[in-house]
Amino acid sequence: MKSGDLPLGNFPHYGTGVELSGAGEILRVLCSAPNLAAIVLTEVNPSHDPAGTQLDRYIDAVGKAIGTAFVGSNV
Repeated sequence: MKSGDLPLGNFPHYGTGVELSGAGEILRVLCSAPNLAAIVLTEVNPSHDPAGTQLDRYIDAVGKAIGTAFVGSNV
């Protein structure tokens, strides 16, 4: 993730990575795979976002992506 777009990591990576919207789209595609067994998401430090606005964006993007795994399923 591009740290300038979503500064929630303990070890920022400026000048590299993808924007949150792109990462969310990639995650959505992966979550729509019928053989998806697991995902691991790491390094989100809410103390880097006292107002909670960046965390809200992250949760929204991840929630929408993971939700695609359940569309059409029996869960």
